[in-house]
Amino acid sequence: MQRRDFFRLMMGLPFAIANPIAEAASQQRTLVLIELAGGNDALSTLVPLKDPLYYKLRPNVAIPKDQAFAISEQLGMHKSLAPLMPWWKKGQMAWIQGLGYDNPIRSHFTSLDVWERGALINDAQSQGWLASTLPKLKSNYDVQGICLSNDLGPLSGLSGSVLLTDIDQFMTQSARISMPSDQIDVKNPALDHIRSVSHQAKQASDHLLQRFAKHHVTLPTFPSGTFGKRLATAAELILSGVNTPVIKLTLSSFDTHNNQRQQHDTLLGLLANGLNTFATTLQQAGKWNDVLVMTYSEFGRRVTENGSQGTDHGAAAAHFLLGGKVKSGIYGAQPNLADLDDGDLKYSVDFRQLYATITRHWWGIHSDYLQARGFHALPLLNT
Repeated sequence: MQRRDFFRLMMGLPFAIANPIAEAASQQRTLVLIELAGGNDALSTLVPLKDPLYYKLRPNVAIPKDQAFAISEQLGMHKSLAPLMPWWKKGQMAWIQGLGYDNPIRSHFTSLDVWERGALINDAQSQGWLASTLPKLKSNYDVQGICLSNDLGPLSGLSGSVLLTDIDQFMTQSARISMPSDQIDVKNPALDHIRSVSHQAKQASDHLLQRFAKHHVTLPTFPSGTFGKRLATAAELILSGVNTPVIKLTLSSFDTHNNQRQQHDTLLGLLANGLNTFATTLQQAGKWNDVLVMTYSEFGRRVTENGSQGTDHGAAAAHFLLGGKVKSGIYGAQPNLADLDDGDLKYSVDFRQLYATITRHWWGIHSDYLQARGFHALPLLNT
């Protein structure tokens, strides 16, 4: 029996349309992870507007200069990210270019495993990178991590993390959990495991029930669709005072081998509109400084477009942080399209430096695993 058996639930929350709650419970710092599943094309997200090679190598896929918002002399944010521009202008958004690792892998499953373990393929690290980090937190959290998607990802192996996609259904099913008697077969390993899983599920549901009973939350209208609804769930969890260090969400379909322009434009719009509503809701509730949003993906895309007006699996990519404590800027080296690694962008920042930044500067803890390998924090947060 696995913990996920209790929490593989479906989405369908009804939300009241109202102003965000003005008074929320005490909340500790939360990292909101957004997985861009499939491999997001960073060159069509953060566009190298003045690089002629970009337009030469991508005659059909490249984003025209008038369809991006300049954020530096060289770079522009895709037009579909327009809802995030106010956060950039407020100084609450940071881009990290060239995130990657040595000898990159173009397999979805294997490369995602590298990102979520925080370890290369031959490394003995078996847990998710958060599972090896969060036990060092001294704070008392209601739940060690919440995944609003179908897998635990970087929380894999962390005791006390749950899969949760419908709050009401979670409460109903958790209330039905039958706790095995401690007086029976106490030396039976299988029963001990069932007891442990049942106890963790019951404890998590009890904490959530207490929070929701104490704090009634009404939310504004979030964008329709699964991603918008799950962002609304994340906002409700935070505003209800649920203390958890991590909430993970997934936005899928970034594997844009064919007809990339329309599909990618739509996906970035879903991402930006959802996050803008999420950030605005938390800011109005006075909780924005307690939340840090980070995107990640298994890899970027190839620099040269393919024959299907799309792009194939690549390597290094840009990602962003968003939050009230973010130190705005563009970090990492500008990608050199004339100096590629077998057709891919070369990485300039090891992705584990981003993890080290979060563990050290967001939560104030030292990760023995990251520091032992020389991955030091970046100046991305106002601590």
